[in-house]
Amino acid sequence: MISLPGQRVGSGRRRLHADSWAVSLAVAAFVGAMHPLPVPVWVAASALIATMVVARPLPLILGVTMLSCSLASQAVAGSHPLPQGQFNGIVQLATDPTVEHGRVTAEVRTEQGRLQLSAESSMARALVSGAAGDRFVADGGIRELRFAMPWRHLRGVLEVRSISSALDPTPAVAFVNKVRSVIATGARVLPSALRPIQLGFVIGDDRGTSPVVRYDFEKAGLAHLMVVSGENLGFLLILARPVLRGAGLRRRFMYCAALLMVFMAITRFEPSVLRASAMAAVLAITILSGRPASSLRVLSLAVVGVVLLDPLIVHSIGFRLSVAATAGIVLLARRLAGILPLPRSVGLALAVPVSAQIGVAPIALFSFGPPSLLAIPANVAAAPAAAFIMMWGSTVGVLAGFVPDLPASLLFWPDRIALEWVTGVASVAAENRIGPFVGAAAVALVVMIGIRAIRRRSERWMLLLFALVVFLPLVVQARTLIGAGEAGCFDVARARICQSSGGDHLVVASVGGDADVTALLSRLDSRGIDRIDLLIRTSSSASARRAIAELSERLDVRRLVSFEDISGTERASAQSLRVGTIAVTIRPSRDRLEVSMIDGFDGPR
Repeated sequence: MISLPGQRVGSGRRRLHADSWAVSLAVAAFVGAMHPLPVPVWVAASALIATMVVARPLPLILGVTMLSCSLASQAVAGSHPLPQGQFNGIVQLATDPTVEHGRVTAEVRTEQGRLQLSAESSMARALVSGAAGDRFVADGGIRELRFAMPWRHLRGVLEVRSISSALDPTPAVAFVNKVRSVIATGARVLPSALRPIQLGFVIGDDRGTSPVVRYDFEKAGLAHLMVVSGENLGFLLILARPVLRGAGLRRRFMYCAALLMVFMAITRFEPSVLRASAMAAVLAITILSGRPASSLRVLSLAVVGVVLLDPLIVHSIGFRLSVAATAGIVLLARRLAGILPLPRSVGLALAVPVSAQIGVAPIALFSFGPPSLLAIPANVAAAPAAAFIMMWGSTVGVLAGFVPDLPASLLFWPDRIALEWVTGVASVAAENRIGPFVGAAAVALVVMIGIRAIRRRSERWMLLLFALVVFLPLVVQARTLIGAGEAGCFDVARARICQSSGGDHLVVASVGGDADVTALLSRLDSRGIDRIDLLIRTSSSASARRAIAELSERLDVRRLVSFEDISGTERASAQSLRVGTIAVTIRPSRDRLEVSMIDGFDGPR
């Protein structure tokens, strides 16, 4: 086991004591990173070394907290916004470019720090075909960020006026991008709607995923499936087992370290990947030292290591969800499986997603809104297919990148069925459709668990947690239904929504080409809105048309008004409409519509 201050190897009580101190160190690192203090790093590091020499738990916790505070302060200072000005120099892509609303965006590394690059897609064609690690010569200007994202270390936005073709990549970058290219080439035979989901499961590249599909996965509690995590890494280590088995202990550790680095580079160093890789590294160290540790201790020490390397990662929702889900599984899965009135294997298959949902429930509730009532059944139904997609894409999917289209289609046929199953489960769960049979089965399961928990008094607290994760969505959903009639106008996701204060609760919405459809659907769902009586498309762009089509997939749109619907003579003056108590004024302006809404009962909003 990993030796910690206060630990004596022996009884289970002492091991639990060591696990508690490991958790305390993780909490200390997290809290310290959340509260930066301008303490010199060398002072904090010296204090930590001194506490390690003393080998007492409380001083060690204080030392970790001080170092985390100091490193966070240094990271914040390094991410201080740049002043507006001109830029001309070499940029290296830190993320893969994304094309949205006619613009190319990506995060880039420069001599002045990390910036968010933005350019017209028609002008930056060389950038569109690039990948993380590629280098370009860019000319443009720097402006402030519109929204702060501290965990990304961004110092501003680089508005590009011109960009040259890519410079020659380094051998390491070329190798990593070649592997990703082969996997992406293999997925070419999948339908365009399924291709980004496949790549998201395998290498974390979910660019191009439909906003509606993204909303379904978030609402159904399946968003974690579209990011690479420990399951991918575990399968990769299984594939590498024949090579690792024949190597000595030290060489095996070196091979594992190299494999982890390649894996992190291919998956673009996502927060969940960093957490999983750190756990694998800690586990490898414990095996090399001959002191195996508990899963909870491995997770805690991995969190300490990741936070000290990048303190600002504590602000990342992805990192928080990854740690919370893993902690829930480590602490609760086996105990919950023990009280389920099911065979052990089936009980564990159900307990793992339930435990993960318990872990992430507080964070997900405030980040994504009320969860689906079918989140747990959806995870149970989708998890086996998701594991198959990941494993198939990591093996057969790579082979498909080297063969013609027909054999590649045959190779991907089982994978396509699994993808359609997962997306179907997400769609059904997102709509919260619970039939009488499903409701009766859920009640029966809870009753059986309750009877068993009463007989086993030591497991009663497990029943409390299970009831919490099962009934919390019911409570939140009830609150949503109660507040569904709340009137008012509000701006969300670059769209305008107005709900009538009359008895029929009519809804008017104006949407342009830059609307975030996923966020808009989530906000409407949280207010219990599933119908739009008047939808106004304010832009004539293709992205606006696409946004309207995507909204219509999940909402009942009764009437649509667009720029093209207004004749030439009507464009010379403002048009007035009335929907219930909502007065709508439409003013044409060149190629878009200016819309204002007033609730007749409450006045202007």
